[in-house]
Amino acid sequence: MVAFFLVVFFLVVFFLTTFFLVVFFLVAFFLVVFFLTTFLLVVFFLTTFLLVVFFLVAFFFAAFLFVPAFFFAGILYLLSSRFH
Repeated sequence: MVAFFLVVFFLVVFFLTTFFLVVFFLVAFFLVVFFLTTFLLVVFFLTTFLLVVFFLVAFFFAAFLFVPAFFFAGILYLLSSRFH
């Protein structure tokens, strides 16, 4: 009788610990996947945002520097062609 209760007790403990270990690893796995996907999404949106900012800065840099430069180069070309 005592041996039966010991076997039942160890089986219950074994199945409970196995169950809790499986649940623990599943929860840990889903947490890792969740945080990794969140991290990757943050990195994706951050890089996209930085790329958009970079292209906007490059566009305004081109608009405010190269357009007047071409404008003045055209004026200089017209002036120099007059003096030829």
